[in-house]
Amino acid sequence: MQPCSSPVAPFLRIPIKLPEVRHDTPSKHPHSRHTISSRAAATPALSWLPARLSSPPELQWHAVANAALWARWAEQMKTLLQRPLPIASPSLRLTAVVALLALVAGCAPVRVTDYRELSPAFQVEQFFQGPLAAHGVVKNRSGKVIRTFSASIDARWENGVGVLDEDFVFNDGEQQKRVWTLRRQADGSYLGTAGDVVGEGVLRQSGNAVFLDYVLQVPYRGNAIDLRVDDRMYLLTPDILINESSLSKFGVNVGELLLVIHRLPTQD
Repeated sequence: MQPCSSPVAPFLRIPIKLPEVRHDTPSKHPHSRHTISSRAAATPALSWLPARLSSPPELQWHAVANAALWARWAEQMKTLLQRPLPIASPSLRLTAVVALLALVAGCAPVRVTDYRELSPAFQVEQFFQGPLAAHGVVKNRSGKVIRTFSASIDARWENGVGVLDEDFVFNDGEQQKRVWTLRRQADGSYLGTAGDVVGEGVLRQSGNAVFLDYVLQVPYRGNAIDLRVDDRMYLLTPDILINESSLSKFGVNVGELLLVIHRLPTQD
Protein backbone atom coordinates (compact mmCIF):
# COMPACT_ATOMS: atom_id res chain seq x y z
CA MET A 1 0.00 0.00 0.00
CA GLN A 2 1.59 3.10 -1.11
CA PRO A 3 1.78 5.40 -0.16
CA CYS A 4 0.03 13.69 -3.96
CA SER A 5 0.67 16.45 -2.97
CA SER A 6 1.62 17.84 0.38
CA PRO A 7 0.97 21.30 1.51
CA VAL A 8 3.92 21.85 -0.79
CA ALA A 9 3.19 19.57 -3.74
CA PRO A 10 0.28 20.35 -6.10
CA PHE A 11 -1.51 18.02 -8.45
CA LEU A 12 -0.37 18.54 -12.00
CA ARG A 13 -2.76 19.49 -14.77
CA ILE A 14 -3.00 16.26 -16.76
CA PRO A 15 -5.63 15.28 -19.38
CA ILE A 16 -7.84 12.43 -18.19
CA LYS A 17 -9.56 9.72 -20.22
CA LEU A 18 -12.71 8.13 -18.82
CA PRO A 19 -13.31 4.48 -19.78
CA GLU A 20 -16.97 3.62 -20.31
CA VAL A 21 -18.38 1.23 -17.72
CA ARG A 22 -21.76 -0.41 -18.39
CA HIS A 23 -24.02 -1.32 -15.47
CA ASP A 24 -25.50 -4.81 -15.09
CA THR A 25 -24.45 -5.81 -18.61
CA PRO A 26 -21.55 -7.93 -19.81
CA SER A 27 -18.60 -5.90 -21.00
CA LYS A 28 -18.07 -5.63 -24.75
CA HIS A 29 -14.32 -5.49 -24.34
CA PRO A 30 -12.94 -8.21 -26.70
CA HIS A 31 -10.79 -9.83 -23.99
CA SER A 32 -13.22 -9.62 -21.11
CA ARG A 33 -14.96 -12.44 -19.30
CA HIS A 34 -16.38 -10.24 -16.56
CA THR A 35 -19.64 -8.43 -15.94
CA ILE A 36 -19.50 -5.21 -13.95
CA SER A 37 -22.73 -4.67 -12.05
CA SER A 38 -24.09 -1.44 -10.66
CA ARG A 39 -23.11 -2.66 -7.19
CA ALA A 40 -19.50 -3.21 -8.25
CA ALA A 41 -19.38 0.21 -9.87
CA ALA A 42 -20.35 1.76 -6.55
CA THR A 43 -17.47 0.15 -4.64
CA PRO A 44 -14.40 2.28 -3.86
CA ALA A 45 -12.32 0.39 -6.39
CA LEU A 46 -13.17 1.81 -9.81
CA SER A 47 -11.48 4.78 -11.39
CA TRP A 48 -11.04 6.93 -14.42
CA LEU A 49 -7.32 7.31 -14.97
CA PRO A 50 -5.26 10.34 -16.12
CA ALA A 51 -4.00 9.64 -19.61
CA ARG A 52 -0.48 10.90 -18.93
CA LEU A 53 -0.38 8.93 -15.70
CA SER A 54 -1.82 5.71 -17.04
CA SER A 55 -1.38 2.83 -19.43
CA PRO A 56 -3.21 2.38 -22.79
CA PRO A 57 -7.04 2.30 -22.77
CA GLU A 58 -7.27 -1.50 -22.91
CA LEU A 59 -5.07 -1.79 -19.81
CA GLN A 60 -7.10 0.92 -18.11
CA TRP A 61 -10.22 -1.18 -18.65
CA HIS A 62 -8.56 -4.24 -17.12
CA ALA A 63 -7.55 -2.15 -14.10
CA VAL A 64 -11.20 -1.19 -13.60
CA ALA A 65 -12.42 -4.79 -13.92
CA ASN A 66 -9.73 -6.17 -11.66
CA ALA A 67 -10.43 -3.49 -9.05
CA ALA A 68 -14.09 -4.51 -8.99
CA LEU A 69 -13.14 -8.16 -8.55
CA TRP A 70 -10.72 -7.22 -5.77
CA ALA A 71 -13.47 -5.36 -3.91
CA ARG A 72 -15.75 -8.39 -4.16
CA TRP A 73 -12.98 -10.68 -2.95
CA ALA A 74 -12.37 -8.44 0.07
CA GLU A 75 -16.07 -8.61 0.98
CA GLN A 76 -16.04 -12.40 0.64
CA MET A 77 -12.94 -12.70 2.85
CA LYS A 78 -14.59 -10.53 5.51
CA THR A 79 -17.65 -12.78 5.48
CA LEU A 80 -15.48 -15.90 5.63
CA LEU A 81 -13.59 -14.67 8.67
CA GLN A 82 -16.88 -14.19 10.51
CA ARG A 83 -17.96 -17.80 10.00
CA PRO A 84 -16.80 -20.90 11.92
CA LEU A 85 -14.28 -22.90 9.91
CA PRO A 86 -15.72 -26.23 8.65
CA ILE A 87 -12.57 -28.15 9.64
CA ALA A 88 -12.83 -31.06 12.01
CA SER A 89 -9.17 -31.35 12.98
CA PRO A 90 -8.16 -28.81 15.68
CA SER A 91 -4.62 -28.60 14.31
CA LEU A 92 -5.80 -27.95 10.77
CA ARG A 93 -8.30 -25.42 12.05
CA LEU A 94 -5.53 -23.58 13.92
CA THR A 95 -3.34 -23.60 10.79
CA ALA A 96 -6.17 -22.14 8.72
CA VAL A 97 -6.79 -19.38 11.27
CA VAL A 98 -3.09 -18.46 11.37
CA ALA A 99 -2.96 -18.34 7.55
CA LEU A 100 -6.01 -16.09 7.38
CA LEU A 101 -4.64 -13.78 10.06
CA ALA A 102 -1.34 -13.53 8.20
CA LEU A 103 -3.21 -12.58 5.04
CA VAL A 104 -5.21 -9.91 6.84
CA ALA A 105 -2.09 -8.56 8.58
CA GLY A 106 -0.33 -8.29 5.23
CA CYS A 107 -3.12 -5.99 4.03
CA ALA A 108 -3.13 -3.79 7.15
CA PRO A 109 -2.64 -0.08 6.32
CA VAL A 110 0.38 1.88 7.50
CA ARG A 111 -0.57 4.46 10.13
CA VAL A 112 1.29 7.59 11.16
CA THR A 113 1.48 6.25 14.70
CA ASP A 114 3.70 3.44 13.42
CA TYR A 115 6.52 6.04 13.45
CA ARG A 116 5.96 7.37 16.97
CA GLU A 117 9.34 6.06 18.21
CA LEU A 118 11.39 7.55 15.37
CA SER A 119 13.33 10.81 15.50
CA PRO A 120 13.91 13.63 14.93
CA ALA A 121 10.44 14.62 16.08
CA PHE A 122 8.48 16.36 13.34
CA GLN A 123 7.13 19.64 14.76
CA VAL A 124 4.90 21.04 12.02
CA GLU A 125 4.96 24.67 13.18
CA GLN A 126 8.71 24.57 13.61
CA PHE A 127 9.65 23.03 10.27
CA PHE A 128 7.15 24.97 8.16
CA GLN A 129 8.36 28.37 9.29
CA GLY A 130 10.12 30.90 7.07
CA PRO A 131 11.48 30.24 3.57
CA LEU A 132 11.69 26.70 2.20
CA ALA A 133 12.58 25.10 -1.13
CA ALA A 134 11.39 21.86 -2.73
CA HIS A 135 12.58 19.73 -5.64
CA GLY A 136 10.72 16.71 -6.95
CA VAL A 137 9.52 14.40 -9.71
CA VAL A 138 6.13 13.30 -10.97
CA LYS A 139 5.56 9.65 -11.88
CA ASN A 140 2.82 8.01 -13.89
CA ARG A 141 0.97 4.99 -12.56
CA SER A 142 3.65 2.61 -13.86
CA GLY A 143 6.39 4.46 -11.94
CA LYS A 144 7.98 6.32 -14.87
CA VAL A 145 9.12 9.90 -14.22
CA ILE A 146 7.23 12.23 -16.56
CA ARG A 147 7.92 15.70 -15.07
CA THR A 148 10.23 17.47 -12.65
CA PHE A 149 9.65 20.63 -10.65
CA SER A 150 11.06 23.07 -8.11
CA ALA A 151 9.13 25.18 -5.62
CA SER A 152 9.63 28.06 -3.24
CA ILE A 153 7.52 28.19 -0.08
CA ASP A 154 6.92 31.03 2.36
CA ALA A 155 5.51 29.67 5.63
CA ARG A 156 4.31 31.67 8.63
CA TRP A 157 2.23 31.07 11.78
CA GLU A 158 0.15 33.17 14.11
CA ASN A 159 -2.00 31.95 17.01
CA GLY A 160 -2.05 28.35 15.81
CA VAL A 161 -2.94 29.24 12.22
CA GLY A 162 -0.34 28.66 9.51
CA VAL A 163 -0.18 29.92 5.92
CA LEU A 164 1.96 28.13 3.33
CA ASP A 165 2.34 30.24 0.19
CA GLU A 166 3.76 28.01 -2.55
CA ASP A 167 5.04 28.79 -6.08
CA PHE A 168 5.93 25.93 -8.45
CA VAL A 169 7.89 25.86 -11.70
CA PHE A 170 7.94 22.71 -13.85
CA ASN A 171 10.50 21.58 -16.39
CA ASP A 172 8.04 22.24 -19.25
CA GLY A 173 7.65 25.88 -18.15
CA GLU A 174 4.29 25.57 -16.42
CA GLN A 175 3.85 27.58 -13.22
CA GLN A 176 1.39 26.90 -10.41
CA LYS A 177 0.49 28.54 -7.12
CA ARG A 178 -1.26 27.18 -4.06
CA VAL A 179 -1.91 28.73 -0.65
CA TRP A 180 -2.62 26.37 2.24
CA THR A 181 -4.14 27.45 5.56
CA LEU A 182 -3.50 25.07 8.48
CA ARG A 183 -5.38 25.30 11.79
CA ARG A 184 -4.20 23.44 14.86
CA GLN A 185 -6.81 21.32 16.66
CA ALA A 186 -7.12 20.38 20.32
CA ASP A 187 -5.95 16.81 19.67
CA GLY A 188 -2.71 18.00 18.02
CA SER A 189 -3.87 17.42 14.44
CA TYR A 190 -4.34 20.16 11.85
CA LEU A 191 -7.14 20.94 9.40
CA GLY A 192 -5.98 22.29 6.06
CA THR A 193 -7.80 24.22 3.35
CA ALA A 194 -6.80 25.51 -0.08
CA GLY A 195 -8.58 26.91 -3.11
CA ASP A 196 -8.78 23.61 -5.00
CA VAL A 197 -9.21 21.28 -2.02
CA VAL A 198 -12.67 19.84 -1.33
CA GLY A 199 -13.62 20.48 2.26
CA GLU A 200 -10.77 20.11 4.74
CA GLY A 201 -7.67 17.98 4.69
CA VAL A 202 -6.54 16.27 7.87
CA LEU A 203 -2.88 16.40 8.92
CA ARG A 204 -1.59 14.14 11.69
CA GLN A 205 1.88 13.91 13.20
CA SER A 206 3.67 11.16 15.11
CA GLY A 207 7.39 10.70 15.66
CA ASN A 208 9.27 11.85 12.56
CA ALA A 209 6.24 11.47 10.26
CA VAL A 210 3.32 13.60 9.07
CA PHE A 211 0.41 12.18 7.06
CA LEU A 212 -1.96 14.49 5.19
CA ASP A 213 -5.17 13.19 3.55
CA TYR A 214 -7.45 15.30 1.40
CA VAL A 215 -9.51 15.47 -1.80
CA LEU A 216 -8.23 17.60 -4.67
CA GLN A 217 -10.35 19.07 -7.46
CA VAL A 218 -8.76 18.64 -10.88
CA PRO A 219 -10.04 20.46 -14.01
CA TYR A 220 -11.45 18.13 -16.68
CA ARG A 221 -13.25 19.18 -19.88
CA GLY A 222 -14.67 22.33 -18.40
CA ASN A 223 -15.70 20.61 -15.18
CA ALA A 224 -13.77 19.12 -12.27
CA ILE A 225 -13.19 15.66 -10.85
CA ASP A 226 -12.12 14.79 -7.32
CA LEU A 227 -8.94 12.81 -6.59
CA ARG A 228 -7.95 11.38 -3.24
CA VAL A 229 -4.48 12.46 -2.09
CA ASP A 230 -2.43 10.43 0.37
CA ASP A 231 0.55 12.55 1.38
CA ARG A 232 3.31 11.24 3.67
CA MET A 233 6.28 13.26 4.93
CA TYR A 234 9.28 11.99 6.90
CA LEU A 235 11.75 14.28 8.67
CA LEU A 236 15.35 13.20 8.03
CA THR A 237 17.16 16.06 9.74
CA PRO A 238 15.79 19.16 11.49
CA ASP A 239 15.99 20.99 8.13
CA ILE A 240 15.26 18.29 5.51
CA LEU A 241 12.25 16.07 4.85
CA ILE A 242 11.28 13.63 2.14
CA ASN A 243 7.72 13.58 0.83
CA GLU A 244 6.00 10.72 -1.00
CA SER A 245 2.49 11.20 -2.34
CA SER A 246 -0.10 9.17 -4.21
CA LEU A 247 -3.14 10.18 -6.27
CA SER A 248 -6.08 7.82 -6.56
CA LYS A 249 -9.70 7.62 -7.68
CA PHE A 250 -11.94 5.03 -6.02
CA GLY A 251 -8.85 3.34 -4.61
CA VAL A 252 -7.01 2.96 -7.93
CA ASN A 253 -3.62 4.65 -8.11
CA VAL A 254 -3.26 7.18 -10.96
CA GLY A 255 0.12 8.77 -10.18
CA GLU A 256 2.77 9.55 -7.59
CA LEU A 257 5.09 12.36 -6.52
CA LEU A 258 8.42 12.24 -4.75
CA LEU A 259 10.12 15.38 -3.45
CA VAL A 260 12.60 16.73 -0.96
CA ILE A 261 11.87 19.88 1.06
CA HIS A 262 14.53 21.80 2.92
CA ARG A 263 14.48 24.89 5.09
CA LEU A 264 16.49 27.89 3.95
CA PRO A 265 18.49 30.16 6.23
CA THR A 266 16.59 33.26 7.29
CA GLN A 267 18.01 36.73 6.91
CA ASP A 268 18.18 38.53 10.22
